[in-house]
Amino acid sequence: MSIRLFVAALLVMPAAVFAQSNPGPFGGLFGRTPERIGRDYTALDFRSSGAVQLNDALLMPEGLPLEGVPQRGTSSGVSASLMFDRASDRLRLNARAGGSYQESYRDPILGATGIETSATVAATVTTRLTVDAAAGYRYSPFFQTEPLLAASTLDPAVPVPGSSYAMRALDHESFDVRAGFTSHYSKRSTLSASVSRRETWFDDPRDNYESTGGAVRWGRRMSRDVTVRLGYSRDQVRTHALPDADNDFVHETLDVGVDFSRELPIGPRTSIDFETNTGMVKESGGPRHFRLDGSVGVTKYFHRTWHASARFARDTDFLPGFVEPLFSDSLSASIGGMVSKRSEWHAVVGAGRGRFGFSQPRQDFLNADATTRLVLGLTRHLGAFGQYTYYFYDMATGAAVVPVVSKMSRQTIVVGLTAWAPIINRVRTESDTR
Repeated sequence: MSIRLFVAALLVMPAAVFAQSNPGPFGGLFGRTPERIGRDYTALDFRSSGAVQLNDALLMPEGLPLEGVPQRGTSSGVSASLMFDRASDRLRLNARAGGSYQESYRDPILGATGIETSATVAATVTTRLTVDAAAGYRYSPFFQTEPLLAASTLDPAVPVPGSSYAMRALDHESFDVRAGFTSHYSKRSTLSASVSRRETWFDDPRDNYESTGGAVRWGRRMSRDVTVRLGYSRDQVRTHALPDADNDFVHETLDVGVDFSRELPIGPRTSIDFETNTGMVKESGGPRHFRLDGSVGVTKYFHRTWHASARFARDTDFLPGFVEPLFSDSLSASIGGMVSKRSEWHAVVGAGRGRFGFSQPRQDFLNADATTRLVLGLTRHLGAFGQYTYYFYDMATGAAVVPVVSKMSRQTIVVGLTAWAPIINRVRTESDTR
């Protein structure tokens, strides 16, 4: 949980994007670069975009009252990022750094700058032992609920300026760090452990959030499709908005179950996967509350570059800016692929519902969103895109400690240009090292 924000930024792009055959001359622009091969490679890519957005629910600048939302208007923005990948026999390094600026044309004008950086490293100490670490920092001018939306957002190959899911113009910073190891101590068995720390800072220190935790997990592969696992994780969560005597939660996860992933007999290139775990949340000085969490998903690959998927997830999360844990159920579906060698289309829909904590009366949360995007390759390194997003949420008043509108419905239309440039692409094969 504590590393979710910046790891999601690295991994949210569907694996199907990279699992396809040769994507053609415009594959790099669409983020469909084929998997690099060779024992040693270094790559540095640059991506950027500029866009104009029509929004029927512009946000109020921070410090102003929330009355008047929604307000229709336009905004424009730019974003840019660098992506570095380095791999060798014993080391794998991924680093990302990017920033964005968005300005809304309203009275008063709202200008917003965001920054996001992250890095992961994995080193093979021996043939059976790997150590890894990750760290990330993000400064965002917009506040939003992350977990319920993560399953239904589009991949970041085209960085769209602005945030269609923002609930409030509110400056905040997040920092995450994680370190761990994985031991393949036998042919079929693995043992891993990790520790993590996450902090989120708002302008008002009473809204700050801290989480410190650790996890250990054992797994044994029973067959090509089935892995039995046993794990335990514990996070100490502090929300400063609560009184000093009651501002701690303990979130424990007992991870006992089976991971299953295999091709379905109903058709070729169709797979199903699922997992389960038991979540335990304990209030400071209170009893444990148990909940069965997990997910199940189906993915279908067809033609050369297309894929469709559907997923149901049941989660227990702690969100910065909220007082109590969120127990949620969400459903999402997506479809996408290359319409031609010059164009790519994606569409995703999602919906979720949940409740915050154990308070009475219940503090419920509902949300729904849908996004479709078409990208046209003008050249190998320059493209034009259009995107439509619908987003709705309805949240109990008082669930958040930061000032947000309790109910909002938004539609956004974005048109712009996107650019991609490979700065370094160096691959050394085994023959090169002889």
